[in-house]
Amino acid sequence: MLIAGHLIYGFAIIAIPLVHSLPVVIALLCLLGACGGAVSPNLYAVGQMFAGPRASGTWVGIQNAVGNLSGIFGPALSGIIIDRAGYGSAFGIAAAVSLFGGFWWAFGVPKIEQVALD
Repeated sequence: MLIAGHLIYGFAIIAIPLVHSLPVVIALLCLLGACGGAVSPNLYAVGQMFAGPRASGTWVGIQNAVGNLSGIFGPALSGIIIDRAGYGSAFGIAAAVSLFGGFWWAFGVPKIEQVALD
């Protein structure tokens, strides 16, 4: 679900600046919301699986703090990209980040299983 969510998210972001129909844009935004809803809870579950019961609170706290940095820097960075290169570039970079995430889940993350504690 993580892989498919990221990949669908990326392709939907690519499509948004290319379509010229409001209903299609709304449908794509709904698809983005559904994919985001499918991916986000799994990120916390996977973090807890890798960290184990003794470290899951700390790990998920750090993961959440780092993840929230996008809410701090994202708007300013997006504004700079839009000012310098246009909306299409901003959507393209967002899509590339999401697609990278999907491929990372597919090929870069080890098998997801609970950590063995002694």
